[in-house]
Amino acid sequence: MEFKVAVKGLIVNQNKILLVKRSKKDEFNPGGITLPGGLVEFGEKPAEAMVREVQEETGLRISVGRVNTVWSFIDDKNNIQIVGITFVCKPLSKVITLSEELLSFHWVNIDYPDVPKWFAKEIKALNIK
Repeated sequence: MEFKVAVKGLIVNQNKILLVKRSKKDEFNPGGITLPGGLVEFGEKPAEAMVREVQEETGLRISVGRVNTVWSFIDDKNNIQIVGITFVCKPLSKVITLSEELLSFHWVNIDYPDVPKWFAKEIKALNIK
C-alpha cells in the first residue's frame, strides 16, 4: 500500500467558492468536480504545496489561511491511501488560466442548494454564514 498527502483549496471570493472540473485523464477523479489542489511533494510543506498546486492548475496566486477540514481517501484499485488537508484560501489575482489537468471552472455561491455531500461538509466547516 502507498500513502500520500494531498491539499485542496477552498478559495473564497465574495461569498463564492472556486470549483474545477478535472480532466477525463485524471488519475483519481476523472471528469469530477472538485476543489483545486494536488499532492504534496517530498520535502514540501502542505501550505507551500497549496500555493504551487493552485498556481499550476488555475494560474491564480493565493494566500493560504487556516485548515478547514482533514480527510482520508482509500483508492482500493490503485492500493493508495491519501490523507488530505483542505485550506481556506483567498485569491490575490483574478485571471484564471486552466492547465491541461482541468476542463472548466465555476465560482459557486456558498448558499447554492444543490451541491455534493463533500462540498456541503466543507461549507459547514467554513462557518462563515
